[in-house]
Amino acid sequence: GRGIGFSTFVSAGNRADVSGNDLLQYWLEDADTDIALLYLETFGNPRRFARVARRVAARKPIVCVKGARSRAGRRAAEARSGLPGAGEAEVEALFDQTGIIRAETLDELFDVAVLLAHQPLPRGNRVAVIANSAGVATLLADAADANGLAVAGTGVVNLGAFTTPARYEEAVRAALEHPETDAVLVAFACVGECRPDLVTAAIADAAAGAAAPGGDKSVLVCIMGAQGTVTAAGERGARVFPAYRFPEAAPRALSRVVRYAAFRRQPADATVWHDDVDAAGARREVQAVLAAKSDDEP
Repeated sequence: GRGIGFSTFVSAGNRADVSGNDLLQYWLEDADTDIALLYLETFGNPRRFARVARRVAARKPIVCVKGARSRAGRRAAEARSGLPGAGEAEVEALFDQTGIIRAETLDELFDVAVLLAHQPLPRGNRVAVIANSAGVATLLADAADANGLAVAGTGVVNLGAFTTPARYEEAVRAALEHPETDAVLVAFACVGECRPDLVTAAIADAAAGAAAPGGDKSVLVCIMGAQGTVTAAGERGARVFPAYRFPEAAPRALSRVVRYAAFRRQPADATVWHDDVDAAGARREVQAVLAAKSDDEP
């Protein structure tokens, strides 16, 4: 229903002898798998997971919902699996180092997946906003800013409630061809008797007819009531766009993919670092933990 096909579905439970690491290595080599979607509560072998995930993410996106985030959820997961849980700081560092895209919910997991499946990776975080409602355009701009995206290029364009498909095509093409735009967020709200199919066809024609590199930029649509994908048949052929039911979802999904695209542009052996790291303090904490352990503890 979301416009995503499944190559494999695995429910491994407490993973008696097949781990997430095993599945990631299989999916890396599986020609029928383009994206890996995970729900994880614990990491059986975090060090190995980091090595495997980084190798996979360099070629195929990994999108993950990390469960057992609360104290109560972590206790439940640890009791069920017998494995120690990881804190939020550790999980964030692990995902940053490996290029894993973190989704907060299962709904967001599929919002991100549909974008990865049907649009190119964005070159940066600059977006243009196009809508036929000032309110919807404002919601998109607010959500873009809240998720670390910069409204740039043609900026926020309100075409008005009774605009035409031709004006949509013109606005989308201008946004795609603008040198300071990396992606375009397009919304359409029906007023009276309207034809969303004609609007999406105009968007498809704009994407197909945009001068290079405009045709290689991501386009996300918010056609009120549609979720998953919209297949638009324009004069230049059919195109599939990720569709979001509400305006806030599109910038949120795009921001996750922008971070992943930045990871993919790094050299394969690059190490992610953070300016606010207290390396000396971290070293002292590790040494204190090791000193407190008895000789027979692992």
